[in-house]
Amino acid sequence: MRRAQIQQVFLYLLAAILIGVIALFGYKSINNIMKHGCEAEKIRFLQQLQEIGENNHQYGIKKVIRITPPCNYEWLCIINNTNTRVAEELEGNPPDTLKTAWNKGVTQNIFISKGGENPQQLQLEAIGMSEYLATPKGYVCIKAKGGLFELNIEGNGKYAIIK
Repeated sequence: MRRAQIQQVFLYLLAAILIGVIALFGYKSINNIMKHGCEAEKIRFLQQLQEIGENNHQYGIKKVIRITPPCNYEWLCIINNTNTRVAEELEGNPPDTLKTAWNKGVTQNIFISKGGENPQQLQLEAIGMSEYLATPKGYVCIKAKGGLFELNIEGNGKYAIIK
């Protein structure tokens, strides 16, 4: 009888180890999928912004466009790139990341951030470039409201100006 009990303990121990290994691999797989899912959302978001610029830069267009942020990001900041400098300098008190990008020559003009109460506190992440998006003050930071970024767009014939 004692021998059967020892075998049963080893069987339960082996089963517990097997369940633990399966759970670990499952966690890693799900985490990997979530990470890649967020990257895909950022790419989709960037493509949407580029399309908004391309489709709304014609003179006289005035629209309000709502766009869903990727991966629970709360802030969208856009800076004029080197070619679309509607403003000659950044007005107000922009986040340091935007000041640095402006001074070094903008290679990416679309930034997103997950937290912060005001633009000066943001840890911005550059996600891409749009040739057609510009702002009258050199930059604009928009906080998501109700899970959406609301973009007030005005076409000036050359750029989609975001106000």
